[in-house]
Order: sequence, then structure tokens, then C-alpha cells
Amino acid sequence: MSNTNPNTRIRALAVRSEPYLYAVLRIVAGALFAFHGVQKVIGWHGQFMPQVGSQLWVGGVIELLGGTLIALGLVTRPAAFLASGQMAVAYAQFHWKLAFGDGMWLPAVNKGELAVVYCFLFLFFAAHGNGVLSLGARRATVVPGRAGGLEGRRQRSALIFFRRLAGGRVKPPAVGGFPAK
Repeated sequence: MSNTNPNTRIRALAVRSEPYLYAVLRIVAGALFAFHGVQKVIGWHGQFMPQVGSQLWVGGVIELLGGTLIALGLVTRPAAFLASGQMAVAYAQFHWKLAFGDGMWLPAVNKGELAVVYCFLFLFFAAHGNGVLSLGARRATVVPGRAGGLEGRRQRSALIFFRRLAGGRVKPPAVGGFPAK
């Protein structure tokens, strides 16, 4: 007898589709970020092209290379961490400008929303890694709750350690953000 509870089906669908939706988010965000770099480095569809070697040009190179690496899923963690830091600097230096008066520290006022969103999105990518549909994937294991490679071995080792520590009274970890049954 199958469980026809709509919440259970939605949870199951969410768990199955999460790796692929993450991959789509990573690919689209990386491609958009790379396009910002193309505008600065090559001058394609941009208002101006900064002088080679300037801070804006170096930022464009980080955007172009970092965005491309993130979209392809190659060395996603370091590329996303660098891109996140670049967006934090871009927000502080070019949008906020350390001005507290007239609400200038607010992203909606200083037009820095995109820099803030990119900053935290890339920080999430740096924590999450390549994921599926990436050129840097060691293993394309998509079975929910069973990560492959070194990360999967660490998760299993940690689970075994905590089960032994608690005398076997530990429930399995949550899968995909949903509590285990």
C-alpha cells in the first residue's frame, strides 16, 4: 500500500529534484556572472570598457573566469568563494561607500541588491560544491541521502561515530532538509 499523502509526495519530489535544481541554479548564476565579466573585459554589450589592469578590469576577469568555472562545475568551491568575496568588496566599495546617511547602507537605496544576492549565493555554492551536472563531479551519485566520494565517506563515518557515542540511539540524519522517519 503506497502513501498517497500529498505532503509526502511533495517531499519525495523535492528530495529527488534538489540536486538537479541546484545544478540549474549554479549553471544560470555562473553564466550570468560570467556575462558581467565579458562586459568589463571584452566590452561586449557594455557601456564602457575599463582600463586593463584597473580594479574594475580585474573584477571583470574574476567575474568572467569565476562565473565560467562555477557554471561548468569546475573547482566550484574556490571559484565561488573568490566571487563571493569580490561581490562583498563591490557592494562595500561601489554601492554602500560606507555612507550611513539617508539609508545609503540599504541595498534597495544604493542599488546594490544584485551584489548582495551574488555574494550570498556564491557563498552557498562555496559551501555546497560542484553538485551533479558538473565537469568536476568525482561521482555522479544522485541517490538522496547517499553522497558519493570523500564527502559521503565522511558523512557515514560521522554517523557511525555518533551512533556509537549515543549507544546506538541516534536516528538517521535528515535527507534533503526533511526529518528522517
